[in-house]
Formats: sequence, structure tokens, C-alpha cells
Amino acid sequence: MKKIALILMLSAMSMLCYAQDIVKESTHEIELTKDALFTKVKMFIVDSWVNPKNSILNEDKENGIIQIKTDSEIAINVGMGLQSVYEYEYRTRIRMKDGKYKIEFYDVTCTSAEQVGLGNSYDIPEIPYFEGDEPPVKTTKMGKGVPAKKAVEIMNTLRKEFEIITNKLNEYLTSEDDF
Repeated sequence: MKKIALILMLSAMSMLCYAQDIVKESTHEIELTKDALFTKVKMFIVDSWVNPKNSILNEDKENGIIQIKTDSEIAINVGMGLQSVYEYEYRTRIRMKDGKYKIEFYDVTCTSAEQVGLGNSYDIPEIPYFEGDEPPVKTTKMGKGVPAKKAVEIMNTLRKEFEIITNKLNEYLTSEDDF
């Protein structure tokens, strides 16, 4: 009985480790078949991502799913000649079926943070994705980094990026091809 309980507990813990934290999602209805949607979404990715071959993590035409990795750099001015530069990585999943698609942004991770300028570079605290007006971590270290207000600005920039991608995808999918 103890072995079964241990196996169940380990299974639950491993599922939590692989849980994907969706930070933004939206569903759209469209008059296209799943196959037509899949083709147009692939064309959108090729036209929109810098390196689409390396950005597509997974694609499954039969099930109508494409997963994409995106790297984003956000630079915030913090003083005369100083910038705090944050590198973020996130995943985008686009799921399709006849007449409908859903776009999800998830697993947003800060991969690096540094303050640059005046010929110097310093490591600063990484800021994880958060909602609201209060960062979950201290955003400065030894006077370097950004104040909480600027951290909120960084998150708003990321959310705006998600919105831009969503809007561009919708525009791309609904545009008429007069060829």
C-alpha cells in the first residue's frame, strides 16, 4: 500500500513539474477548415518569426497544434546612458479545428538580465513574469536594476507583445487572397 501511495505521489509531483502556466489565451472563430488554418498559420509563422525553422518546437497537422518558442529582449532606460536589458523566452501554442483556433502564451521565463552603459555591464536580478502592480521578487541589487514601477512596465511590454502577435495572426488568417 505504501508503494502505491508513493507512486501516486511521485506521479502527481511529476505532472506539476510539467504544468504549463498559460498567461494569455484567446479563441477566435473563423470560416476555415482545420487543414486550411494549419497551412495559413504555418505561413504566418514563416513570415513573422526571425528563424521559423528553429522556432517551431512541435507541429501536428492531424491534431491541429503548432508550438513555437519566442525570444524577446526588453530594454528599459534607467538613467543617463544606462539601460537594463531583460531577455525573456516564452512558448506560443496555436490549436486549430474546423471553424476555430486558439492561441495561448505560456511558460514565460526571464533568461538573463543585465545593466549596460558607460562601458560597463552588471548582472541584475531577473524578473519573472507577474500580473498586477507588485513584482514577486526584489528588482534591484546593490543599486542596480529597475524599480518596481519599471518592472510593471516590462510586464506590460510583454503583454503588449502577446496582443500584437494575436492581432497579427487574426489579421493574417482573415485577410482575403485575391490571387
